[in-house]
Amino acid sequence: MLHKVSPKFFVAVLAVVLVGVVGFSAYKNSGLSSDGSDSSALCPQATPPEVDFTVLNDVYTVFRQQSVYQSKVAKPDILLRGALKTIFGFVGVNEKSIPDWATDMVDQQIAAGQVDFGVIQKVYERMVQDPAYSVLQNPQRRQDLFESAVNGIIKAIGDPFASYYNADLYNSGASDSSGKYEGIGVSTRDENNETIIATVFAGSPAEKAGLKSGDVLTKVDGKSIEGCSRFQLTQKIRGEAGTTVVITVRHMNGAVENMPVVRGQIRQNVVSSCPGSSLPDGRGNSTVDLPFDCPLIDRDGNFVQGVLYIKMNEFSEQVPRDFAAILQGVPRQNYARGIIIDLRGNGGGLVQATLEVIDYFLPGGATVLIQEDKNGNETQLTYQNYDLAIDVPIVVLVGRDPQNRPGSNDNSYSASEVFAGSLRDNGRAVIIGALENTKR
Repeated sequence: MLHKVSPKFFVAVLAVVLVGVVGFSAYKNSGLSSDGSDSSALCPQATPPEVDFTVLNDVYTVFRQQSVYQSKVAKPDILLRGALKTIFGFVGVNEKSIPDWATDMVDQQIAAGQVDFGVIQKVYERMVQDPAYSVLQNPQRRQDLFESAVNGIIKAIGDPFASYYNADLYNSGASDSSGKYEGIGVSTRDENNETIIATVFAGSPAEKAGLKSGDVLTKVDGKSIEGCSRFQLTQKIRGEAGTTVVITVRHMNGAVENMPVVRGQIRQNVVSSCPGSSLPDGRGNSTVDLPFDCPLIDRDGNFVQGVLYIKMNEFSEQVPRDFAAILQGVPRQNYARGIIIDLRGNGGGLVQATLEVIDYFLPGGATVLIQEDKNGNETQLTYQNYDLAIDVPIVVLVGRDPQNRPGSNDNSYSASEVFAGSLRDNGRAVIIGALENTKR
């Protein structure tokens, strides 16, 4: 049976709506920290914005338009009671102990037959004034309460494909599938309370400036990075291409150096392969980010001939070009026996990128997938622009990422499921592994 999916596979509804509507893209700078320290520090203490549950009415509108779980979305009791249970659970009150005044307020709104999260806002405002919930005097804890309520609503609906990104995750690129950004081109890791440069991307401004893997980052533009979150530090280092940022590092030999770096456009490598090929835009060889050493070796220690291994971490805008560069750059005899496509830990990405890469392996006119909307209407999608490897045996690996890469997902989701399912249902691939939270 041909692979059928709903549009929800590619719609992280709350990720977009809450950031755009709530406006949690950045905290307001308070000027001075709570202890009166100078705000000239790289990451001065900031005050979270005030919580406003009424914005969830806009999210509810999107759910009504997008989610296929209409039977639950349309019920005020499921959404409002789910939110009420969650916010009181956050302050340690179980469902049976929720005060009558709060239950009565929500029950009245439910009786009106209309979903309006304004009632949750009224409950929240009364909670903030109640000494019994003193934890809510902390602005950050109020923010945490809001996020908890959002996740409680998602859980109440039961839609496994809706998700919520907070502002830090969203703005740091967790939901960005462009595969590119403006910055210096490094990845970092935290170790022993220090921020260490883990990788310097090939051809990046950081490489040209002389930054090395293992350098300890201590200052940005002369200001200490102490106290910065990963998101804050990323935002300070990134910036418009052509501008300069001064990175202070302590090299592995102990020497401290101020290193000016001219920012540029960075294209992230999310596709790697063995054997390797040159990636577009001078980003080096596709073997650089492999989770193991190339060439391939079997369990007996023998070199594997005629098999191409491709690891894909997400379906970003850049992926079709990189994938094509590998298929065209690696001599055909080097994958005459087949291709292994590793999607373990791949959380998905763009529809267009997914369709293009699938089409590399399907003959012209083949149906890539069938989309079904909330009303049961079906749309067949075909794609017939590319024929790069339509007769090569394929194995697709799905499931949890055994390498536990920093930032990796815990399974193959969304576009990965569509990719694997489409190749399987068209008789082009064998799937090895297990997909979770998948309904077909």
